[in-house]
Amino acid sequence: RFGDDDDDEIEGGFLSNITSSVSEVTEQVYNSRVVLKGRRVSSNIARVSGKILASTGHAAWVVGTSLLLLGLPILLAMTDELSIQAAEQMAASNPAFNYPPPPPPQPRQ
Repeated sequence: RFGDDDDDEIEGGFLSNITSSVSEVTEQVYNSRVVLKGRRVSSNIARVSGKILASTGHAAWVVGTSLLLLGLPILLAMTDELSIQAAEQMAASNPAFNYPPPPPPQPRQ
């Protein structure tokens, strides 16, 4: 007969024994030295990785700011110099632009 009380007690006892055995094994594994050391190592790795990422971000900010403050004016000066050189080369190669430079200003008397 299905649903007999004796069957329920046997199944309940069997299931509770399996459940308690599984929980004991799980607790033993969870508290074992290997697992505890693994958790400690992973915690240390996470902490060190966070510090490395923070210092890398700081270094990237310093490099980026330095490039903007120092590199950008130099880059602009170089492009101006190149455009002046190109204009001088064009003037030297084209006879229409070959005229004498204006005389220097005379001092006032």
